[in-house]
Amino acid sequence: EYILNFLLAKNNLDPSINVTVEYVDQNEQLAEKFFADPDAIVMAPQPFAATLMAQSEFVRIAIDVNEEWDKSVDDGSKLMMGCVVVRNDYLESNPDAVKQFLVEYKDSIDKTSSDRLHTAELCAEYGIVAQMGIAMSALPRSNITFCTGEEMKTGLSGYLKVLYDANPKSIGGQMPGDDFYYAEPIEASN
Repeated sequence: EYILNFLLAKNNLDPSINVTVEYVDQNEQLAEKFFADPDAIVMAPQPFAATLMAQSEFVRIAIDVNEEWDKSVDDGSKLMMGCVVVRNDYLESNPDAVKQFLVEYKDSIDKTSSDRLHTAELCAEYGIVAQMGIAMSALPRSNITFCTGEEMKTGLSGYLKVLYDANPKSIGGQMPGDDFYYAEPIEASN
């Protein structure tokens, strides 16, 4: 909701005047409403957008929200929809384990990009998507990336600011300080 409202405002649209937005709880509800109304436009995450596209040749991606975000900001922030978090006490007690996890996590993300076929097979095998073809369609559009250090801090802080400006409670009531970010560089394993 907050990201949609932000992007609409950046494009001189007011959701209370220029568009009718209806929120649903489940992807199945979204699909039902979408296919029931030929004029409907939906905002769907990957891989669900690829699932919708697989159901009809008339479904297309009209707007890439990541691209719209990039056009709407000038602070270097990114539309980050996932992250890894760790409790400070665990990090302080287990710095090598955290770093090793992040190295392996980065390797996994790199493998996701470099070997889409195997990744798509695994997505289907583990039920992330119903079919391998849907995963193959969704993966290039999923924006699965890994960043740390200043790149991560810059990318995330602007995003958190948008959420904070929309509703401070959405991020715990205050903007995080520098100690919120894990700034250690992570190198891929050999």
